[in-house]
Amino acid sequence: MSQSLAHKTRISLPLPTPFFEALEPRVLLNADLAISWVQIPTAGEYLQRDKLQAVVAITNNGPDKLVASGTLQVYASLNGTLEKGDDILLGSIHSGGSLNAGETVHDLGIKLTIPTTMNPGIYRLITTVVPSGTITGDDPSNNIAVTPGPIVTLPAVFGKVGNRNNVKLVIFDDVADTSVTLSLTGGATGTLVPNGDLADVVITNSNPASVLTVRTLHNAIVPVQNVAADGSLKTIDAPKVDLKGNMTVVGALGSLTLHDVADGHTLSIGPASSSLVATTIKLNDVAEASLTTQMPIKSLTVANWLDTDATPDVITAPAIASLKSTGDFEAGLTITGGNPAAVSLGSAKITGDLNEATWNINAGRVTTIQVGGAAEEWTLNSAGRINTLTLGSAVDAAITALSVGTMTVTHDITTSTILFTQAAPSPDVPATGVDKLTIRGTADHTTINSRSSIGTVSIGAMAVSSLYADINGPTLPDSADDFASHASIKSMTIAGIKGSLLPAFTGSSIAAWTIKKITLRAVDVAGVPAPFGVAGNSIPSYARSDAADPLKRKFKSLTPAVLPNPASLLIDGNFVIRLIG
Repeated sequence: MSQSLAHKTRISLPLPTPFFEALEPRVLLNADLAISWVQIPTAGEYLQRDKLQAVVAITNNGPDKLVASGTLQVYASLNGTLEKGDDILLGSIHSGGSLNAGETVHDLGIKLTIPTTMNPGIYRLITTVVPSGTITGDDPSNNIAVTPGPIVTLPAVFGKVGNRNNVKLVIFDDVADTSVTLSLTGGATGTLVPNGDLADVVITNSNPASVLTVRTLHNAIVPVQNVAADGSLKTIDAPKVDLKGNMTVVGALGSLTLHDVADGHTLSIGPASSSLVATTIKLNDVAEASLTTQMPIKSLTVANWLDTDATPDVITAPAIASLKSTGDFEAGLTITGGNPAAVSLGSAKITGDLNEATWNINAGRVTTIQVGGAAEEWTLNSAGRINTLTLGSAVDAAITALSVGTMTVTHDITTSTILFTQAAPSPDVPATGVDKLTIRGTADHTTINSRSSIGTVSIGAMAVSSLYADINGPTLPDSADDFASHASIKSMTIAGIKGSLLPAFTGSSIAAWTIKKITLRAVDVAGVPAPFGVAGNSIPSYARSDAADPLKRKFKSLTPAVLPNPASLLIDGNFVIRLIG
């Protein structure tokens, strides 16, 4: 919040009894109106909305009788010079009557209030008299009286202040041209500390019941430099505050709401407490920032999270139940997890693109990862099973997971690697690396490997790519030693791309000890690199159509007993089917 302030509000207070009967403004000769202090409020610290009392005297220093009316005003001034556009009106009275030459009225009391338009600072008081009409001969220099020293010290504090609880602080930010109201409940004390052109929010004696709320007039956006709390907080609710620095909460934080977060800074949250077991975080646009929390995240919602500099943005947490970005997302994840059987990442939904980020899920299961756009240069390392993984497309992605229930790529996957690390419990009883894999577009220069069996696979097209179920080495197997276990593929379909006249299977390889059913459409038998094709010990059901010849060639059973040579059943151009005993 900006430290440059503007004060423009005038406050009228109840009128005391006039010192004598009010008259219409007059023009008189040789009268001189002078004002002086009789009683000044005690110097000290005050808070907004506090009440004070001042008493002033009016003297006619001129040779003639004065008959007039006017307004007595008391202002708070930072520099002791009356500047009505900047100084703060604390109170005023309007009265009038007559004063003989040399006569003084001593007991003009003025009730004062520290308004919420008065920003923190150290103020002197100025009283002035403003006649309603022209007083000929009046010396304006003695129409003003200034206290000899500061009277009002207005600290930038809120929350618990002395014996008072839930004190609010209102400041005016002239950069954002708005008033800002800060409140803090639960017995904690907040202080605004100047930091360059902005301010830090420092919270002391915070506890799990403390709630920090920041509101702005007309929902204007205001910046703050740093936010720091020495203990736990139930809530930080500041949806119109841009964080330009760091946020540090030593203890737990129940919920956090901010506007934008940027400029290479960090958000840090301490361990969970008995009453605050997980945190909820809602941010708008985030860029060049990192988040570290020792407590699990119940929900993390952002509009965008961008990372364009050389330092990776990383979100570190024991677990995240829900992650949602309505735009692009470029932050890395490090989820430390705990119980391998527990869910460490519940739902991650990225509506836009997921770019140049590394997600490390070190323990626990994942329920859902959904990316609506492209996953480009995205690295995923999941030590546990992922129930559902959905990508719009993928480019230069590296995906490693223990296993996946359902994986879907809506469009193409290019120059990427996929590895399912679930190992077979024994060579003869393989587990499943992926239950269902669907790529509706083309798998281009992409490798898909599983350390165990693969369920149902449907790919629109494969170009210079491979799909292997527990195979030793990167090339199409040509001996039994190339099979690490008896892993199988339940069903494999190259479905073709609707409306495309291009080959759907070229320069690619598919292999497993058993391929229970395989259908290849639009095979380019001249594809490279050569040889390419299918390899396994058993392929009970096989169907194929060529890119140049849509007629299907069907084989009900392929077994080693019918091989025309030790390693090949069919060689057609560069395309080969190998049944290996």
